[in-house]
Order: sequence, then C-alpha cells, then structure tokens
Amino acid sequence: MRADRMTILLGLAAIGAVGLLATQGFRASAWSTRLQSSVARSAQVHDQVRLYKRLSTQAETSLFGAPPDADVQAAVVDVLRSIGLPERSASSIRREADRSAGNEPSLANTRIREIRIELAALNPSELGHFLSVWREQQPAWRFDRIVLRKSTARNSDTTDYDVSLTCAARYTDTRSTP
Repeated sequence: MRADRMTILLGLAAIGAVGLLATQGFRASAWSTRLQSSVARSAQVHDQVRLYKRLSTQAETSLFGAPPDADVQAAVVDVLRSIGLPERSASSIRREADRSAGNEPSLANTRIREIRIELAALNPSELGHFLSVWREQQPAWRFDRIVLRKSTARNSDTTDYDVSLTCAARYTDTRSTP
C-alpha cells in the first residue's frame, strides 16, 4: 500500500510539474508576444525618427540679413554641366520682383525673391536629376512651381518637355522695421 501511495504521490507531483510547466509556457508565450510587439514598435519608432530626420533637412531655408545675391545663372549652368547637359538647355533665367512673405506680424520683415528658369527639351529623367542636384547645391532656393510643356524643338524626343521652373528664396530684410 505504501508503494501505491508513493506511486500516486509521484504521479501527482509529475502532474503538478507538468501543469506548472504548462502555465509557465503560457506565460512565456505571452511574454514572447509582448517582446515581439515591443520590437515591432521600436522598429516603427526608428523608421519614424529616420523619416523625421530626412524631412527636417528639407525644411524651408530662410536666409538672414540680405537678399540672396548668388549668381543664379552660374548656378544653373553648374547644375546642367554636372548632370551632363549643355548650357543651352537653359533658354532663359530671369529674376522676378521680390514680394512680402505674408501679412502676419511675425513675417513683417520676411521677403521672398523669385526667379524663373526656362529649360528646353528635357526628358523626365533629366528633369528629375536637375531638381535633385539643384536641391543639394542650392538649398536656399525652393521650387514653388513647375510647368511642363511638350517640347517643340526640332531635335527633341517625344518624351522631351520644355520646363518652366519658379524658384523662391526667403530672406529677412533688415532695412525695414515692423
């Protein structure tokens, strides 16, 4: 009888141990799920931080103290050369009138200088390359408007466009007072 009790006690202990392990297994499974969820959330936050850093470098640049006086024509020619296009691709570059940045008191001294760049017979890839290189080399100048017209040049391809770009640079006019 004593052996039977011992067998029963050992059996009960084994059942208890299996139950305890099963309970711990469920807890481990819950912890594993929580850990996977935390890792996924951490990756999502990391992606959002990377996106924020990338976009924050694209924030509008404002020049202080004086209007942008850089030689825009030379800058356009430099960009065209760097992407392998001839200077004659820039058919016209002209400065528009400066204008106020807005009516709010915080913008009283903020002005916007605009230029218009006309590019002839560019395909979409060349235009994209021009815009990308311009953005890197001329961060103060932002494109406000891009107008594409099918190119009518004799030697142009069917995918070529004449492009009108309007660029703007913000600056603070220190000569005027609010």
